Amino acid sequence: RQEFGALAELYTAVARQSENLKTSQQGLLLYTENISKALAIQHTSMQAARGPLLQLGQAMASGNIRAQEFNSIMLGLPYVMKVVAENFKGGAVSVMQLRQMMLQGKLESIEFYEAFQRGTKQINDDFDKTQITFSQAFTIFKNELIKFTGNLDSTTGAASKFAAVLKFVADNLAFLASALVALSVGTKLGPLIANFIALRAESAATAAQVAAANIQM
Repeated sequence: RQEFGALAELYTAVARQSENLKTSQQGLLLYTENISKALAIQHTSMQAARGPLLQLGQAMASGNIRAQEFNSIMLGLPYVMKVVAENFKGGAVSVMQLRQMMLQGKLESIEFYEAFQRGTKQINDDFDKTQITFSQAFTIFKNELIKFTGNLDSTTGAASKFAAVLKFVADNLAFLASALVALSVGTKLGPLIANFIALRAESAATAAQVAAANIQM
C-alpha cells in the first residue's frame, strides 16, 4: 500500500545498519514490510511519515536511541512504538518504561529492532483487519454490478451491448483499488488521485453513453 520508491529508500537506510543490527537480507525485507503495514494500520502515508521514518533510521544507526529520535517515533509512528513495547525482551513493557530506559541510555537500537520484528504476527493480524473493509467494499460493488446487469438483461435484452462498459470497469479495477487504498491511509496525494479518478469516471460516462446509444438503436 505504500509507494515503492519510498519503501526502497527505507530498505536502503536500514540495510546500511544490517551488521550493527545483526540481521540478514531476509530480516531487512521483513522489517521493511512490517513498517509498511504499520503505516497502513495507523492510516499514515509514507510521505507523511518521512520525518519520523528518518528519525527511526537514525535510531537504528546510533546504537542507543536518543530523546529526539524516541519522541519523533512516538509521535509519528505510534503503532511502531506500541508493537515494540508489547514485544520487548523479557516481556511487555509500557511506552513510558521504554522512555525511562531511553533517558537512562539503556534503550539499544538492536533491542528496539528485535522487539519490533517479534511483533510480526501482531502486525499481520492487525493489517488483515484493515483489509476487510476493502474486501467488503468490492463485494458490495460486485453484487450491485451483477444486479444491474441482470436487470438490463431481463428488461431490455441488451446486456451484451453493455459489455464495453463492463470491460472498461474491469480493466480499471486495479487502478481504482490502488487509489482507494491510497486515499484510505490518508495520503496527501489524495486530491491528485481524486482528480485522476474523476478523469477516469468521465471516460466511463462517455463509454456508457455510447453503449446506451447502441442499446436504443
